[in-house]
Amino acid sequence: MKRIAVHSGTFHLDDALSCYMIKLLPEYKNHTITRTRDETEINESDIVVDVGGIYDHEKKRYDHHQKGFNETYSTEFKTKLCGAGMIYKHYGREILIEILGLQKEEINEYNFKLLQTKVYRDFVEGVDGTDNGIPKFDTEVEQNYSSVNCLPKRIKRLNPSWREPEISSDSLFPQAIELAGKEFVDFVKYLWKNWIPAVDIVHSTIQKTLEQDPKSQILELPSPMPFLEHLYREEKELEIPGQFKYVIFQSTRPNKQGLKEWITRAVSKVNEPFVNRLSLHEDWRGLRNEELQNISKIEGAVFVHSSGFLGASKNHKSALELALKSLEINSNEK
Repeated sequence: MKRIAVHSGTFHLDDALSCYMIKLLPEYKNHTITRTRDETEINESDIVVDVGGIYDHEKKRYDHHQKGFNETYSTEFKTKLCGAGMIYKHYGREILIEILGLQKEEINEYNFKLLQTKVYRDFVEGVDGTDNGIPKFDTEVEQNYSSVNCLPKRIKRLNPSWREPEISSDSLFPQAIELAGKEFVDFVKYLWKNWIPAVDIVHSTIQKTLEQDPKSQILELPSPMPFLEHLYREEKELEIPGQFKYVIFQSTRPNKQGLKEWITRAVSKVNEPFVNRLSLHEDWRGLRNEELQNISKIEGAVFVHSSGFLGASKNHKSALELALKSLEINSNEK
C-alpha cells in the first residue's frame, strides 16, 4: 500500500497542513494517510511527516521532534521548522504551481519567488512557530486581548473532547486536513490575485517617479493596491530606505455621495505598522469637511484620521496638498 505516515493521537495544524500539502503533489495524491507511531509502519511508508524522529529529505522523512534539530526555512528566517515548514521548504514551488494551476512557461521567476517567500513568512512560519512553542515576541509583553479564532485553535477544537472518549481522532482528522487546506489555498490564491499583480505596478511607478524627481517623497499610484511591502523592497534595492513618506491614489469605490475620493496615505515604518514615517499634520487629525478645510486651508479636504495615517479628499489636487503641506510644515518645524 502506498502510504503517507503521520503521528496518531491528538492532531494539530502542523500535521493537518502537512498532509494536505503532500496530497497536492502528483506523486502522492493517491496515497493513503496512516496515523501511526508504529516504527514498522513508519519505515515502510513512502513519506513520513511529524513522526519518526528523522529529518532526511533524501529518505522522505520530515520530523522535527528529535534532539538537536534546529533547521530553518532559510538563512533569512530564525524560526525552527516543524513538519509543515519542512514540506513547504522542499516542495513549496510544486505545491504553489498545483494550487494555481500554472504552466512552467507562465511563471515570472522573480515574482514567483516573492510569492513563495511571502507564503512562508505570512502563513507557514506561523505554523512552525506555534507547533514548536516559539513565542511571537522575544520580550515579555502584557497581552491586551485573546483570540480564539486563529487557525491552530480552530484545528485543535476539531479533536474529540474529554467528554467524547468513544470518538477516535482518526475519524476527525480529515476535517482538520480540509480546514487547514482551505485556509492555505485561499491565502495563496488571494496573494496571487491581489498581492503579486501590484509588484510590477509599484516598481514601474517608483521608477517613473524617481526619473522625474530623484528626491520625491510622494508616490502616486494608479489605484488602491497592497503596496507597502513592495515599496519597502524597492527602497531597499535602490538604497533609498525611508524616502517615501506618502502614497496617493483614487478610491475605486464611490462614497455615499457617489464620489470616488482621493486618499493620502502615510507610509508606516518597516516592522512598525502603527508608526508612520511622517503622519499628516497634527492640527488636522480627527477633523472633517469645513472644519478641516478652514484649519488646513486645503479646499476639497474631506477627512484626516485621528492617528494621521490617512486623509481623504474630493480631488487629486487636495490629496496632493495634504501630503505637500505636511512635508512643508515638518521641514519648517525642524
